[in-house]
Amino acid sequence: MTTTNTQFFDGLRQNESIEKLTLLCDGHDIGVIGCAILSAYHGSNLSCLCIWNCELENGSAIATTLRCCPNLKEINIFSSTFNSQLIPVIEEGRGLEKLDLEETDIGNDVCEALASLISDSDSNLHTLYLSNNNISSINATTIANSLAKNSKLKRLRLDQNQIDQGVVDGLNRVLCNTESINSTYLSNHTLRDLYVGSLSRSEKFDLFTSLVVMNKERNKSHVAILKILKYHPNIDMEPLYAWDSEEKWTLKSLPYVVDWFERAEEAVGQLGTYVRKRENYKVSQKKLSAIYQFALDMPLLFVPSSKINVDCKRRKMSG
Repeated sequence: MTTTNTQFFDGLRQNESIEKLTLLCDGHDIGVIGCAILSAYHGSNLSCLCIWNCELENGSAIATTLRCCPNLKEINIFSSTFNSQLIPVIEEGRGLEKLDLEETDIGNDVCEALASLISDSDSNLHTLYLSNNNISSINATTIANSLAKNSKLKRLRLDQNQIDQGVVDGLNRVLCNTESINSTYLSNHTLRDLYVGSLSRSEKFDLFTSLVVMNKERNKSHVAILKILKYHPNIDMEPLYAWDSEEKWTLKSLPYVVDWFERAEEAVGQLGTYVRKRENYKVSQKKLSAIYQFALDMPLLFVPSSKINVDCKRRKMSG
């Protein structure tokens, strides 16, 4: 390495203002110079690393750089050959906020590592792009299922991969599990942008209603309410009734039932006019139905029949 090159790399090490590094390799390996550039940023303020159109034969140099950059928030490896040495780094990347691996021909192990990262509650990843990677439907389903335990990821691209009906069903189930009200409440309410490629009109509509209309709402409690209103037309309030210490029904939960529907009206009110008319959530009607159901249960649950008879006799005698 010449004196000029040495001075150049020394300058890189001393420069603390550079936060983004992009390497364009034009289809070649990252090479000695590329490795030297990467090593110059170890321990630096680098927050974004982009490597485009590169043969990543020396994956260890990139892996070492990723581990030695504590401020790294974004990794973009586009149209390059993925190196298996980067897999452990991905699994450890809890501080990453954006990961773009488009056109890198990632394998099964990478998908499993990504699913592990998505499922990690400590992960800060909010954007993941995996377009055009020949990902199988099985691996796509693995990634989809990992969203069930995620509350950070906002954008996901899976287009130009092997997306079949099973993947779509898995995504819908994770985004809005309709098996029960509790399952719907515990669904993923964070993912707001999803690209899965060519779907039928009905499939796109289902995803649209789950994601674009609902998950884009900033108030996530409102998102859960909207999904419950849409997919549970008959809301059974009995599980919401409270038990006292002797396991007898009480009226303690009635104010919470009423409050829930008031928040439901607020959530629906923040939607656009077109969406409100199309979805027709019928909040007022469901609120009256729930309270009516509550009232029907009250005489049987709270007032013994013997007391009702005694009270009636007292009224007759006093009259």
